[in-house]
Amino acid sequence: MKRIFIYILTAVVFLGLNGCREEANVFDQSAAERLKNYEQTLRKNLTSQSNGWEMRYFPTSSSAGYPLLMKFNANGEVLVAAKNPVSSRNIYAEETSLWGISSNQGCVLSFHSYNELLSVFADPGSDGIGHGGDYEFVVLQNDSNYIRLLGKKHGAYITMEPVPDAMTWKGYFDAVDTYNDHLFADNDGIDLTYFDGKKETPLSYSNGIISYKNKAGEDVIQGIILTPTGLHMYSGLMLADSTRIVNDFVLTEDKSALVSTDGSAFITSNYTAADFFAFKFTKYSRWKYVEDGTDAATVAALQALESAAEANGATVHNLAY
Repeated sequence: MKRIFIYILTAVVFLGLNGCREEANVFDQSAAERLKNYEQTLRKNLTSQSNGWEMRYFPTSSSAGYPLLMKFNANGEVLVAAKNPVSSRNIYAEETSLWGISSNQGCVLSFHSYNELLSVFADPGSDGIGHGGDYEFVVLQNDSNYIRLLGKKHGAYITMEPVPDAMTWKGYFDAVDTYNDHLFADNDGIDLTYFDGKKETPLSYSNGIISYKNKAGEDVIQGIILTPTGLHMYSGLMLADSTRIVNDFVLTEDKSALVSTDGSAFITSNYTAADFFAFKFTKYSRWKYVEDGTDAATVAALQALESAAEANGATVHNLAY
């Protein structure tokens, strides 16, 4: 019995060794060689785009996102451009810093010198957290026209795509401002409706955040980014068939709705023009007219307004501006 057991054990060990030998032959290169080649491809992709890259930067999965434009140079410098309230005070700005690629925890893209337009999102702040962003990113996907990253410390997903050659960087942010002026400028707290092809889901927008309830009745919060082509959501919205998610929306020609890039879903405002006027007038009215102490010219102007209203069968009950 002991001799039979030894034979069986020897056979198992022999088969195990053969299994290891076959596994080792699966790749033509070692892991270190494959990683080195991957890094070289990443470096080539980053530096070969003549007009740089658009980074859709989310500090966290539940915070507003911000577009950053980046031009990577082979000498290790990167030019970053931004226009947002956090890192550039809503003024177009550019700043140069250093970048690199390391092999720590896989292939990692690092911005390893301070850049005000990017690094501020990763600063800990007085609370030790700050905006909760990253300046080191694990590379998950590496193509010549698309790169996907994961924040090394806090774990937000970030994507990068080339900036079209015909677009200037300032023109990029001008286009973003145009979208924002039409959709969201001064419109915090507005209600929207998402139609996924079969049913409607109420959405709420505030300060770059979309919130809603999922099928389980749970509150969901995710950030959005405005780009020259439309709106990009961090995690997206589910379609009616529950097998696909849409992340990107563009404005329809008549500017009445946001439609998903595949045309399968819509986001519309819950307000008519009159409703929206009432909403804005109620929410943003803070200064009220009191006749006592008002100068004579203003009193005369307001009396003329009241007279004009009465002449048309209307009465001014309250006035705010």
